[in-house]
Amino acid sequence: MTAAGMLLFLCGAAAFVVFPLRRGYDLLVPVANLLLGALLVRVGRKDLGGGRSLAAGALLAVAPLVLFRGLTAAVHEVGEIVVLRTSDDRGSVWETRVAVLDHDGSTWIGADRAGQRWVGRLAANPRLELVRGGIPRCRVAVPVEDVKTREEVFRRIEEKYLVGRLATALGRPLFVRRSSSPERASVAFRLDPCRDEG
Repeated sequence: MTAAGMLLFLCGAAAFVVFPLRRGYDLLVPVANLLLGALLVRVGRKDLGGGRSLAAGALLAVAPLVLFRGLTAAVHEVGEIVVLRTSDDRGSVWETRVAVLDHDGSTWIGADRAGQRWVGRLAANPRLELVRGGIPRCRVAVPVEDVKTREEVFRRIEEKYLVGRLATALGRPLFVRRSSSPERASVAFRLDPCRDEG
């Protein structure tokens, strides 16, 4: 139990080393790793009896799920990650961290599921701010309709990023090529400069 706690704790700490400025959901997973890890270490060092062993068993049952989410969050940040600032219908600005690809003279991004909120915001308002290397630039997201181009974008992103290479090696590529549900299918966008930016 102590070893599982230490592993969770290290995973949570590693997420902050890779990307120290976590907020929102990005903050939730590594903090959960840190807290659950510390709790498992503490429980593992005490003599368990009665109800405490049940609590320890519950913690151990949850630990692999929390560890997996924490490892995924840390591995996702390995490589170049950009920030998309999208707007909703109320004018609120949302930040999303995504992988980016430069290919064939354009900038591309992909979403593993079309049903993600930021994809919906782009459908309603394709104008966004791309923050890359700390520099914000106005862009317009153009959905990639051509199947060959979309597949090329997906393949290149999966090759570029560690998380993509790992997922492909495990037989579960990042991007879903075919799905009976449009919400579950992956989508790609080309990010064109805004007309007023030149």
